[in-house]
Amino acid sequence: MKKFSFLICRILVISGQFLAAAAQPGVDVAAVDRGRILQAANAALDMAPVTITQFRAKLSTGGSNDFYSNGDYWWPDPDKPDGLPYIQRDGQTNPENFNRHRLAIRQLRDGVAALGAAYQLTGDERYADKAAELLRVFFLDPATRMNPHLRFAQAVPGRSPGRGVGIIDTLHLIEVPMAIGALQNSRAIPPETLAGLKQWFGDYLEWMITSRNGQEEAAAKNNHAVAFWLQAAVFARFSGDEVCLAEARRQFKDVFVPEQMAADGSFPAELKRTKPYGYSIFQLDNMATLCQVLTTPTENLWAFESPDGRGIRKAMAYLYPFLADKTKWPLKPDVQAWDTWPARPPGLLFAGLALGEKPWLELWEKLPPDPADPEVQRNIAITQPVLWLYIAPRRAQAPVRNPEIHEYRKYQSHASESNPAPFFSQRHARSGRVFRGRLKPIVCPETRQERRQGQARVLRHRQPRRRCGQFPACHRPLRDRRTLRYGHGCAAYAGHPEKIPRRPAVSGFQADARQDG
Repeated sequence: MKKFSFLICRILVISGQFLAAAAQPGVDVAAVDRGRILQAANAALDMAPVTITQFRAKLSTGGSNDFYSNGDYWWPDPDKPDGLPYIQRDGQTNPENFNRHRLAIRQLRDGVAALGAAYQLTGDERYADKAAELLRVFFLDPATRMNPHLRFAQAVPGRSPGRGVGIIDTLHLIEVPMAIGALQNSRAIPPETLAGLKQWFGDYLEWMITSRNGQEEAAAKNNHAVAFWLQAAVFARFSGDEVCLAEARRQFKDVFVPEQMAADGSFPAELKRTKPYGYSIFQLDNMATLCQVLTTPTENLWAFESPDGRGIRKAMAYLYPFLADKTKWPLKPDVQAWDTWPARPPGLLFAGLALGEKPWLELWEKLPPDPADPEVQRNIAITQPVLWLYIAPRRAQAPVRNPEIHEYRKYQSHASESNPAPFFSQRHARSGRVFRGRLKPIVCPETRQERRQGQARVLRHRQPRRRCGQFPACHRPLRDRRTLRYGHGCAAYAGHPEKIPRRPAVSGFQADARQDG
């Protein structure tokens, strides 16, 4: 009788959980955006490869592969014959400034994001092939790639060859790693391409963290610091930098919420500007995206609040009425782009889904998704929110039974903080190194042994003796099942397992578990 009562209670609890889940507000972003995604992706199929080397900046002191831009609000001094040094007019963008490299980044982002989203929805390899071409030209080809630094960004003629505030110019690149994640199931992104892309973003992240320009930008007291750490978080997640991810979470909780947010949820540093409405939307959008990127099952930034109640919910609740009805905005209109704000902010969607606010989701659907005003486009970093909504949940890493097996084993099937879904390709299945959906570890000569009865046997390879810590983990199929070959580049990853590329998961296959004797 007790067992029967317990069973009834358990059924009621589970039923209540299902009803609660069904009651949660939501929106089918893929269905809402499908038409605009496919339209943009089909247009991108005819897009010529984009590169900054096509546009030489006359005032740049760098090379053709170095990004260059001018500060937005700097103008020639009318009282000087040559206009130098430039003078500042806050909120007024100088249309004569060099802007082609910025536009190249945005064009690349628009094309790759649309192609990645279309591939995610349809699985059509045409989209993946085109995206791979654009990525190779912009990031990997030595003749056309952009160098991974921004030393000459937002230069001011007569004053500075490049400033820390210029790092915000690559904010639009945050959508590129998300698109690459959507494309990983495609044959268009082989392991060497994926490794090269991760290397580029890892190198750029290192420059951001260690350079003087980057350190100045990271310590800013306004939206520039939030934009910096949003980039750092996305690039760290893509390249596998756990330390940087932890620091980004600390910045959100210890700096951005308590120091930049007011008790009512507004951002005073943005309200002081000549474009307070647009800057408030921009800042809140990036704060919400930080929550989307950094939240884990054990650390929910959406629910984080300071002791006096400040948090992302309060910030969104402050701005929501003014997004719904701009005429209620209590401050003066922005000096630029007032008539074209607001566009559809992705942060409103992320917050509405995470916090269960149906009115926020309804408003997101009503707002225009593709603004035509260049000033509004410049302040929206995300064009395809569908890429950001299906981040695989992170799982705790299972303990390794045999501690002497090389540390590459941790990349078999257990997720890490930066790579929540490690993948393996059909090449592994054909090579015989996959058994029951898991990649078998390569064991060093000093640790040759068989697994317990009932488990797959460990592959053994003849090779020169070397210390276990130097044993290179190979991510490609072995050319000789009995001899480890180094000709295909696996030695480059010796001692650096975090740089080992991972390939898409393969479902529906049963790998051959037979071993060579």
